[in-house]
Order: sequence, then structure tokens, then C-alpha cells
Amino acid sequence: MRQHYNNDHSSCTVKASPTLPDGTLELSSLMTDAAERRQGYATQLMQAVCHDADIERVVLVLTPTDADTHAFYKRFGFTAIQKHPVLLARLPKVFMTKYSIVNAAALSAIHG
Repeated sequence: MRQHYNNDHSSCTVKASPTLPDGTLELSSLMTDAAERRQGYATQLMQAVCHDADIERVVLVLTPTDADTHAFYKRFGFTAIQKHPVLLARLPKVFMTKYSIVNAAALSAIHG
């Protein structure tokens, strides 16, 4: 997976960390030029990052610095896995599908 993603007005870094398990990368430094916000540049960038993560079956994690960005990341499948400090994670689509099947089977067994 690439380490740097950018388009005309946004950029971000995806990197390994010795504190993360294999197959997990940290998304950091997602930035959009202030004058160009709310025009889809960060969305376009996140679509590319998530697409590559799905292909390579990489779990993405991030620690957002602003609570207002949680909804943005949720659109791409990130969910909070830790509250303090906030840590969001996104499973590759292949794992989300398997999780959904296992989850549905467990709920069926519980509720009959």
C-alpha cells in the first residue's frame, strides 16, 4: 500500500507503526487546503485509501484530533474501538462481510 496519497487539494499519510499488529496501518495527517474544504477532495482521497486497503486486506486505524470528523470517517466504515483517547478502526470489506455473516449467525442462534 502506498504511504502518501494526494490530489489537487488534499493529502494524507498511511504508515506502519511498531505498536500496531501486522496488517494494520495508521492513517494520519489528512489535510485539505482551508479554502478548498467541503468540495469532495478529502472524500476522493479517502475512497482511494480505503480501496487500496480493501485490495491489500489492511486494517486502518486513526486517532482523530477533532470530534467533528468522526462522522466523516464513519462514512468510510471507521468505527470507534476506544474512547479515551479516541481510536477509530476500519476493517477491509472482505473482513466486514465475514464479520456480518458470523454476527448474523450468532444473533440467529441467540434469538432463534
